[in-house]
Amino acid sequence: GIPEPVDGELVAFADHDAVLVPLTAFDGRCHRLGQGGGFYDRALASLPSGRHRPAAIGVAYSFQQVADVPQDRWDVPLDAVATDAGIVIADGGLLA
Repeated sequence: GIPEPVDGELVAFADHDAVLVPLTAFDGRCHRLGQGGGFYDRALASLPSGRHRPAAIGVAYSFQQVADVPQDRWDVPLDAVATDAGIVIADGGLLA
């Protein structure tokens, strides 16, 4: 029952300046723990590399930050995570 726009111009994922990404938990390196479906990792991995891709920014509360998020080879780290307490920027990310 979530309302969706009926009409509108579609914009390619790669044509945005930033993409907001939901998460369950994150660490100081901006690795995220999602819902386990891999949708966002596959979508982020499909983007061009370098400065011509949108910044991937997680949205979370500060209490969702943990010491370490386990990583698999297909996991794509975020460029930053915006929280109620501030912004965590990943070393080596697009925004660093």
